Amino acid sequence: MSKLATKKAGPKSLAGKKIASKNAQKGSIFSRGYLASENPKERQAAFERLCEQWHAFDPSRQILLRSVEEAVLGSERMMIAIRQKIEGRMQSLDITRDFVNQAGLNPVYSMSLPTWYFKEDDSGEKVFAQKVYRAWLEAHALKTHYSDQLSAQIAQQFPALYSYVMEHQKQGTVFSTVLGQRYRQTTPLLNLSELIKEIDEKYRFHLIWAQDAERFEIIIAGIRASQVLDVMDLDKTNRYATSFQNRILKGIHGLAIIDQYEAKAVQVLQSPQFDTVDEGESAQDQLEA
Repeated sequence: MSKLATKKAGPKSLAGKKIASKNAQKGSIFSRGYLASENPKERQAAFERLCEQWHAFDPSRQILLRSVEEAVLGSERMMIAIRQKIEGRMQSLDITRDFVNQAGLNPVYSMSLPTWYFKEDDSGEKVFAQKVYRAWLEAHALKTHYSDQLSAQIAQQFPALYSYVMEHQKQGTVFSTVLGQRYRQTTPLLNLSELIKEIDEKYRFHLIWAQDAERFEIIIAGIRASQVLDVMDLDKTNRYATSFQNRILKGIHGLAIIDQYEAKAVQVLQSPQFDTVDEGESAQDQLEA
């Protein structure tokens, strides 16, 4: 009489699978060893999704997936560390001096350039620099061509200047009135001179940036690229990256081997099995019986 063996299965219900997958967190990376910036709950949730994807509801598969998860974490930490080192380098005085030298600026500025010059994602200050620069240009133009007729057309002909002066003012307020109240000079031309002086002093580095922003961005991009190559130490980084990738691939390969082994074992056990032929009885007799 043949005996059929069934493949060993894990939990069938979703709740059961969740409970089985959470066994992996005991004594693993999910209970200790995380940095302050890392979220253990998110990592555990990601691990559970891996367990469900690979049907890893047994200790053997979870050990392999744990190795994969740790390799992914190591790779992410390496990339974050490299980025932080690059950002740190970009704020050093050496970088500032290199930029000032390549941009042809006054060497004195190397001690006082704002940090937003060198940040990739600080578009706010750079956009504001363009607005201030346009207001500064329009203030010079209005001062040169000022007339009583122009004073009624400021909003249309000098929009950046109008926006700079009238910010936070109530609708219907007169430009010349606000200008006079703000700078307290006896004539509109003197008030415009004070406005220009204010921008020169308050937004000096914004004006410098805005006057040659595209060239400055190219110079800084070149400096950043040089720092990236220096910080990354390509030989060492490639070794680490290769090591992490190999661990991930080995873990996945191990899961595939377990699946193949179990599938083969089930196939063998499910093949028809005959009882052993007793001595003195032929195989033909056994079959006829």
